Amino acid sequence: MAMTMVEALADVRTGTRRTAFDEQRAFTVKLGETEFPVNLDVDPADCETISHFTAPSKGAFRRKFNFLMVLLAAKALLEKNSKEKPVWIWGPPGIGKDYMVRAWSALTRSICRTYQIRSDVDVQCEWLYERAFNSEGTFIKYNSLWSDLTEGRKGRPMTVVFSDFDRATRDQIAVLRSILDSDRPFLTGPNGEYVPVLPGTKIVVTANSGGMGDERGLCSDSMTIDSSIMDRFTFKVRFPQLNWSDEEKMVSAAYPEFAATAGYLSALKGMTEAIRAAIKNGDLYMEFSHRGVQGMCEATLMFKTLYPGDSAKALKFAVREWIEGTCPDEDTQLSVKRLCDPHLTGGALEVDDE
Repeated sequence: MAMTMVEALADVRTGTRRTAFDEQRAFTVKLGETEFPVNLDVDPADCETISHFTAPSKGAFRRKFNFLMVLLAAKALLEKNSKEKPVWIWGPPGIGKDYMVRAWSALTRSICRTYQIRSDVDVQCEWLYERAFNSEGTFIKYNSLWSDLTEGRKGRPMTVVFSDFDRATRDQIAVLRSILDSDRPFLTGPNGEYVPVLPGTKIVVTANSGGMGDERGLCSDSMTIDSSIMDRFTFKVRFPQLNWSDEEKMVSAAYPEFAATAGYLSALKGMTEAIRAAIKNGDLYMEFSHRGVQGMCEATLMFKTLYPGDSAKALKFAVREWIEGTCPDEDTQLSVKRLCDPHLTGGALEVDDE
């Protein structure tokens, strides 16, 4: 059996030699159940960047992550002449929908660029092409999305991500409709000509909803997407909330001081699970994503600078501050405090500030 780079280095250290070093197998990364080659000939500047990444390891989130990685590897897994299929990724805010694709790009050195959908963006002029002028007169200026879709990077196809796609206006979607054609994606040029999208280009969109608007009413910017657009997405992957076992690893990696403080992780686990259960049961009308968990952690670290000798007080005050600043009304604040109260030394319901 061929050796990986790590195994080869280990043999050098021990003075032993087993089999030949397999460069192709050595430079791979496993994400979910899929093993990807690392594209060493790709400039990292053409890929997305991440600070750290922990792959999910439990439950439905792990299953869906594994499926997403298979979709991102589809070109390598399917027949040589197969066409890339658009992918729609959706789920509640703060679960890392964009970040999972960014991690895949960074770790495998796959060329990728993300475009953030905003209602004020003129997709046609700002992203595709516009009429410009200089000392010699007017000319057509082609912008980044046009180049990404028709040329890629040095002739290599890439992955283009449209983040928050369900916030797009009808006019924006109309401009992008043709690139979602699963049979022959194309762009319309300035003279009405059809310009094909570079074969192998992958289109991925992320959203907070599945195209029918936000059923809970918490993401009011989520628009209803025309069914003829939704039909163009061969694959739609809906992610649930994170499992605490995975979220704990993320917290520990991002906030080592918080994780190292006795009692903090167990308290955060209890509060997180209690709040999310109440939301799922319909007892709370709010969102509590991983960003909310991060907010509690960061507030706690701030309060620890005020109370360096009393970690329990720092956590208690931080959670109360987060609740009072985040929850939309006093009734919701009281409900969340009651859910957090059993998990905090001194409780969350006290009215004193000492």
